[in-house]
Amino acid sequence: MLGFLGGALALALLVLAVVTGASHSVFQMNRPAANYASLMLQRATVLRADVGIDFLFIAVYTGFFVNLARTLDAWAGAPLAATASGWAPCCSKDR
Repeated sequence: MLGFLGGALALALLVLAVVTGASHSVFQMNRPAANYASLMLQRATVLRADVGIDFLFIAVYTGFFVNLARTLDAWAGAPLAATASGWAPCCSKDR
């Protein structure tokens, strides 16, 4: 379920960027401060939506991989799941 939601959010970000021509990725390039300020003011509403959807995507993306690691661990008890999630089963109180 989280995989589909993450995909839908990524698609929403793409559609928003293509339809409006505005994205927060423009601000990842080095520009004079005055240019940043004018771009932010011109695209304020779209940027708020873009950053909000991006934050949701990051949370869903993280949740997906945490649940994937837990599922893999439950299925096989595989050390790979512990390594991927950064969780050490040897140090857990419940094991």
